[in-house]
Amino acid sequence: MALKKDLLVMKNGRMVMLRDGQMIAMKDDKMMLVDGTVVTRDGTVRMTDGSIRTLRESEGVSMEGTTPEDEDQD
Repeated sequence: MALKKDLLVMKNGRMVMLRDGQMIAMKDDKMMLVDGTVVTRDGTVRMTDGSIRTLRESEGVSMEGTTPEDEDQD
């Protein structure tokens, strides 16, 4: 996954934001992304279609709500 945009990534069991190459701890219990996807500090991701997944270590989601798997399908 190229670091050309801001990402939320699971790191050591907690969600962090990668912004401009720096890791910033997620302060709130949950964050709503641009597309309406909701990410919690424990790595639970509720997609806009209602599906839920839990991110594993080093997995991430963009601020637009896309995962690397989504981008591979483009």
